[in-house]
Amino acid sequence: MEGAVLGDFEPDRYKTDKKGKKPVEQFTVAVAKKSAGLDAALDRGRAIAEAQNLTRELVNEPANRLTPTSLAEAARQMAVAEGLEW
Repeated sequence: MEGAVLGDFEPDRYKTDKKGKKPVEQFTVAVAKKSAGLDAALDRGRAIAEAQNLTRELVNEPANRLTPTSLAEAARQMAVAEGLEW
């Protein structure tokens, strides 16, 4: 799960031609048998990868666009979206 989400990241915010992006539409997880912790492991992998991709988006921003105030706002939005107390 983590690899699929990370592999789908495309830093194209400032590209004028975004035609090259081919999103991951589906993938298959092959396991010998479904274990009790599989769903939790998939959820954990997704959460880790989404956090990494958010970080990648933020560090790719130019300094004149990602000010301390806008960084704090991005953190606030992420917290609200994930149901964290702010």
